[in-house]
Amino acid sequence: MSLFSRAILLGALALTVAGAPETASAQTTFPARSITLVVPAAAGGPTDTVARLIAESMSRTLGQTVIVENVGGAGGTIAMARVAKASPDGYTIAVWHIAQATAPALYDGLKYNVVNDFDPLGRITDVPMTLLASKKLPADNFKDFVAYLKQNKAKMNYGNAGLGAASHLCGLLLMSALETDVQADKPDSKQVTTHANALLKQLGMMAKKNGGSRAGKKKMEMKKKPEMKM
Repeated sequence: MSLFSRAILLGALALTVAGAPETASAQTTFPARSITLVVPAAAGGPTDTVARLIAESMSRTLGQTVIVENVGGAGGTIAMARVAKASPDGYTIAVWHIAQATAPALYDGLKYNVVNDFDPLGRITDVPMTLLASKKLPADNFKDFVAYLKQNKAKMNYGNAGLGAASHLCGLLLMSALETDVQADKPDSKQVTTHANALLKQLGMMAKKNGGSRAGKKKMEMKKKPEMKM
């Protein structure tokens, strides 16, 4: 597998590099210039945070600037199409997550092949999904929560980051494991902070970013996170 090729880093899963023949000269020292690290999401989110940490470390190690570029839209497929078409020289890479694997099932006419156009470099991080519930729910533990959920599923819904997002898929898996069905609700804003306020009517499925549960709190709860500006 060539280092000098189109790259994709699967945030929360693995580092990967696109499958392409070696085109760079063996005598050329890599990297000889700055590297662009594409993030298929808006600044301030979990993937962007991971990408910026990686970029900082890579810049120190490689002795070249690693520039983070946010390219959102179409569930990350716009950015990944750009990376797939980039020159296979290692200077355009990306960090992404499970959406790379689910894209073929969600989007028609992808302009790249998620299997053949990218090769893995390595795993970089784990991002656990956390189930969060409103304090208003009459359940103090997970067992009581499941019982309440099954008895009131017609009145329940859960928030997630959108169709095909990791939070959406994890929610579906949870409902399947519990052998019940709860309507998934989609955020009505791109702002991270509104997820808690606008859509967490009963349940939410989110990437765990700020540590575990606080001692002394029996009920699952959402702590509003400040808006992040990069």
